[in-house]
Amino acid sequence: MASTSSGQLQAASSTDVLTGLCQSKSIPKADRIIIVDCVGGIPGQDGNCVQGLINLSQQFETIDDQLAKSKATQEALQHRQNLDTIKRCLAILPSSSSGLIVSPETAANSSTHSAARDPTFGVGTKQKNVLIHNLLTNKPLISSSLPSGRVSTLGNAPSNEFSATLVKRGVPLSIMPADCGWQRPAHGTTSMRLEDDTRIDFRRLVYLIEDSFRRKLDVSDYLSRVEGRIAGIVVVGEYEGCAIFTWEMPPNTQDPSRLVPYLDKFAVLQSSQGSNGVADSLFQAMVETCFPNGVLWRSRTNNPVNKWYFERSSGSWQIPGSGWTMFWTGDGALDKDRWDDYVGICTNIRPSWADGKKPD
Repeated sequence: MASTSSGQLQAASSTDVLTGLCQSKSIPKADRIIIVDCVGGIPGQDGNCVQGLINLSQQFETIDDQLAKSKATQEALQHRQNLDTIKRCLAILPSSSSGLIVSPETAANSSTHSAARDPTFGVGTKQKNVLIHNLLTNKPLISSSLPSGRVSTLGNAPSNEFSATLVKRGVPLSIMPADCGWQRPAHGTTSMRLEDDTRIDFRRLVYLIEDSFRRKLDVSDYLSRVEGRIAGIVVVGEYEGCAIFTWEMPPNTQDPSRLVPYLDKFAVLQSSQGSNGVADSLFQAMVETCFPNGVLWRSRTNNPVNKWYFERSSGSWQIPGSGWTMFWTGDGALDKDRWDDYVGICTNIRPSWADGKKPD
């Protein structure tokens, strides 16, 4: 029941009550919305684990459609209602606000599991409640870009015991493929040019890359290297992050059917690195929308970001004598010829940095 402006009581849904509280001027503005429900967090695409983070701007329609088609109709209906409630509330609240959908079991057990996961907890050490900690820091319990197979356990407990989804209004993604879409170009080249494409603010793109890598880009050399190779680009928000993809030809061949999709640049503004999910959104777009069948990239072997890559890639290999670690998604590297193509590409791509130092 809820009270009207005239003081009368009338039936009201939980969504109406929460949105009313968010709009109220008589109480302080809410910063976080928490829904505790037995159905727990929003399920992932495979249904085996929950989604750690949902970016409403990017994912709401897809997830809502997925739930609408679910066979577990009553449970899916409750998930849709919970997600819609959070969406309505966040539309009213400041953009920094977030919502949490969590099962009672996860809320009750999170302190116990945090102690089990961290061996530094001991006598006289205050144990953190994982959910409260993540809610206050705006970080999800489980990273949204982790493959579902990597989220089989959290501590010593099965992932289905950890049923919590952090929901943010998020920032929109601009997904811009080349003229052939995300398909391998039939004649081996594409016509997309980063510096001329009207969808791209090239000046801001260069600034983003240089800020993320903390070094100057040799712009003319870089554009020369990727000429005719651009597969597409994904940009987060107002150039807070980007992923640039190319089609790379393996050494000693000119066969277009051998072209490999390659993650050429993965950049996030320093001010956006860490807690706001920009990198997760980029990686999700890469593996779900752009190249669900697999993509290749490389990173310097001593790059501290590699741990993040290890957790999300299908595999990796340190190329002997090169200083590079090769990463990939999908199962393309299992083929012997494809493996040689991957190694050849990662070994031979030339850097395009203006300082002449070893590339990142």
